[in-house]
Amino acid sequence: MTKGHLNLVPSEYHEIEKRVLPRFPFTYLTFRNENKDHGMIFEVQDISLSGMKAVLKDGVSSLVVGDEIRGSVHWKGKEVTFLGHVKWVKDDKKYVGIAFDNKDDRIKRFLSASNIVEGMVPVHQREIEIPSNLKYWVRADGPVEIFVWQHGDGDISRFFILIFDHVLEWEDGKGLRTGKILSHQDIDSPLTLEDIFTIELDETVCKEDILFAVDIVSLIPEKYLSISAIEFIKLKLGTN
Repeated sequence: MTKGHLNLVPSEYHEIEKRVLPRFPFTYLTFRNENKDHGMIFEVQDISLSGMKAVLKDGVSSLVVGDEIRGSVHWKGKEVTFLGHVKWVKDDKKYVGIAFDNKDDRIKRFLSASNIVEGMVPVHQREIEIPSNLKYWVRADGPVEIFVWQHGDGDISRFFILIFDHVLEWEDGKGLRTGKILSHQDIDSPLTLEDIFTIELDETVCKEDILFAVDIVSLIPEKYLSISAIEFIKLKLGTN
């Protein structure tokens, strides 16, 4: 596991950094389009209130930039329909970026804190190899992931929270930082599955992101994340 203090690039107003994180091998979050590629199932890798990144694992997509989308996102028995358009396509149309055009609250309700937590999975309790110092790994497919690392003595050394296209990170001795994801790249090899995130760090921590993170963490069952870990994260987020 690469802890991820790579390629610090100062800019005029912000710092750009990269983080390397372990990646779960599959997702339950999927997307179907009713206009083109009818019947094809895309996996949703990232999703936010404004749009999503989807990948077609099998077949060839016919979507092109500007195409109107009339689709639906499915997640563990729940579904939300939406209108949108294609913003970009990459890698021989394997990856597709879609912007939501909905003017109502359907996407917002679908991505509410309670709905996200209901779909969470404690990866650290599954039969999957994870870094030895990664104590907790709780994920909700595309919307949210929470990573908690520990020191050798068991104390929490660092936590990293992905919420939509934003991040919150606390590290022992460095404090709390927030930022926005600029890009996300998969790394597949015979030995590891990882993601590289390029992040633009905020000049000051984003209070809106902190409040939503607290809503998420407060709802996580203690069977997924211990009470002490929940209280520690809330404390470091400045709300406990």
